[in-house]
Amino acid sequence: MVIGGGVHGLSTALHLAKRGMKKVVLLEKRYLGSGATEWSNARVIPQHGTEEMLKITSKCLEIFNNFDETIGGGGDPQNIQTGRIWSGSEERVADMKSAAADHERWGAKISFLSREDLKEIWPGEINVEDLAIAINYEETSYCNPMATVNAFATRARQFGAIIYEDTEVTGIKVAGGKITSVVTNQGEIATPVVVNAAGLWSDRIGRMAGVDIPIKVIRQEVTFFHPPWDFSPVIPQLHDTVYEVVYGPDRSGLINVYDRYQVAQEKLTDPDTDNHEAAQESVTLNMKMMIPRFPAMARASFRGGPTGAYDMTPDSAPILGVVPEVEGFYLDCGWSGDGFMTSPLMGDMIAELIITGRTTFIDISRFDLGRFARGEFLVGPWYSPDADVAEKLNQRRVNLSLPDWMTQG
Repeated sequence: MVIGGGVHGLSTALHLAKRGMKKVVLLEKRYLGSGATEWSNARVIPQHGTEEMLKITSKCLEIFNNFDETIGGGGDPQNIQTGRIWSGSEERVADMKSAAADHERWGAKISFLSREDLKEIWPGEINVEDLAIAINYEETSYCNPMATVNAFATRARQFGAIIYEDTEVTGIKVAGGKITSVVTNQGEIATPVVVNAAGLWSDRIGRMAGVDIPIKVIRQEVTFFHPPWDFSPVIPQLHDTVYEVVYGPDRSGLINVYDRYQVAQEKLTDPDTDNHEAAQESVTLNMKMMIPRFPAMARASFRGGPTGAYDMTPDSAPILGVVPEVEGFYLDCGWSGDGFMTSPLMGDMIAELIITGRTTFIDISRFDLGRFARGEFLVGPWYSPDADVAEKLNQRRVNLSLPDWMTQG
């Protein structure tokens, strides 16, 4: 039994059925992809603070790039390779070089770019005066999240998995320390195994089984801007750490802009009631951060602010594997913004763990739920700036302003 119809749940159901497990059932409370997946930027980025996570993402890039051979079934995630440039000022050079050295050693393909290189990518459009480092993660790509969901679902059904939408889990029965059944709004289903892939709702599913899963549901507000007619697409993607803002392309021709530092501010939300709209203050801030880097974007027009959410853990790393206290209860949650990019491989790894009791691609034991009680947090040093750099970042943001003509009348 898999709970959650996002990319992780569907990938798990697919691979359980593919590996020969009978009577694989997936339950989704609304429609497939209706949680974090639907609002995902669907980036696949080989840039992480742990070796395990980077290797997982690199393998997922390979899977997405060869989807018909690796997943099959005729689905298409609409994967587009863009690259992603990680740029920063002089104060970030040392820590970014150190992190990039780790990433390259772990298998990422990177190249260092000069200011002149950036000017060639965005001729006459980008201001590079305050940039002292730029690293291109060449293999980075992005997909269509809902196309991917439906590709996984189609393939899962082809292997015999049964998928129920509009089926909300209301309880999990445990007897003698073992899973016995799942209660839904459509009735009760006996099962000895439950995979909690409920994403933003995974802590609630955990409580039904008597398990405390420490996640916070935090908004990630995204804004879209229609660029001026003479502005180039933002390809590669650009992560500008001077202001901690990310720019990327959108299939409709708009420019996708989001505040990379917003997660640290912990804007908590309820996934059942969130309106999925960016707050006006976020729209204004993103515009303020965009214009110093791309001055021509002062002529851009705002075209909406779709807002998703992350299921954040205390160390921004996922919670995976068995729960020793409840036999048959498996976790695949707490992905903290990295869920989409890891889904094709993790579904197979969770399926392998259930069927064989181990994982062969990497050992995921460090990602267990018990690490928090043991104080063994998995924190990558590159994820966010240290206190001194963060203070300077905040000050730069405070000093930003919009052109006078944009604030008059």
